[in-house]
Amino acid sequence: MSKLRTLTVTDSYQHLELIDQISSITNLTIPNCNFHPLQRILKTVTMLKYINCSNLLQHQMSSNNSIEFEEDYQGIHLKQLIILEFQGTFSDLQMFIKHIPNFKKIIISADYERKIIDAYH
Repeated sequence: MSKLRTLTVTDSYQHLELIDQISSITNLTIPNCNFHPLQRILKTVTMLKYINCSNLLQHQMSSNNSIEFEEDYQGIHLKQLIILEFQGTFSDLQMFIKHIPNFKKIIISADYERKIIDAYH
């Protein structure tokens, strides 16, 4: 599996250990995820260039109702992120993207999260 480049999983929580062991992946499609496992994936699968996440959920909240972000992950190769249903705030997304220095393209849908639109940012 060391030459595997593209992976589609049916459940990110069940397959997180498998994903962590395949560092050669460059394209990953996952159905449901929250920020914590996504940070873990970026930390261990460092060659990722493309992530397609059907639902990005806002679990792992702190007492001030914001997401707890780890500081030690970098998606240095990640260029494209597709989120078909984002369930978080603009500041959550902004904090996540700060750790992706070579980011080029994002496609995001947030039907039920109108607060994602912030004209001041």
